[in-house]
Amino acid sequence: IRDRTKGAGIEGTAVIANDLRDHLRGKVDDDVVKRGADMIKWISVVPEALKAVGAGSPSSLHDPTEGGLINGLWEMAEAAGVGLRVDVSSILIPEETRLICGALGVDPLRLLGSGALLIAAQPGEADKIMKALEEEGIRASVIGKVRPPTEGRILVDEAGAHVFIEAVEQDEIYRILDELG
Repeated sequence: IRDRTKGAGIEGTAVIANDLRDHLRGKVDDDVVKRGADMIKWISVVPEALKAVGAGSPSSLHDPTEGGLINGLWEMAEAAGVGLRVDVSSILIPEETRLICGALGVDPLRLLGSGALLIAAQPGEADKIMKALEEEGIRASVIGKVRPPTEGRILVDEAGAHVFIEAVEQDEIYRILDELG
């Protein structure tokens, strides 16, 4: 059983916590920075992928890397030729990621995302996959729905505003390392 929650920005959080530790001092508790640095151990998605495939029939699996979760969603939709409607409030973001990103003005959804696993599945299959992951102590959530391509790729933020999902031009990790590193 895993004792961690995976989500957006895992690898980027680990890189920031390790490489920009001095910039985080006084802005984020040292314990949070240490836990963030330790997130580098979370970047494999093999156990989740095997569990997902064993529990159901996912349409696709994707480990979002550069450009984070947003770019991963765009890549999946682009490859499948579909639209998306994604609810930001349903996206899991680890506490360490929220705090570290918040302290430095980094968008966790556009941050190096290795360790997260995006799974596309039919609704009935999604329920089976999520149940199997939960049984292993891996939190998962349905963050959106595939839509016809004519509806576009939409991110619905916490305020209900609609933003188009587009390819990420620069990962937040490069921006913040250029700015502070």
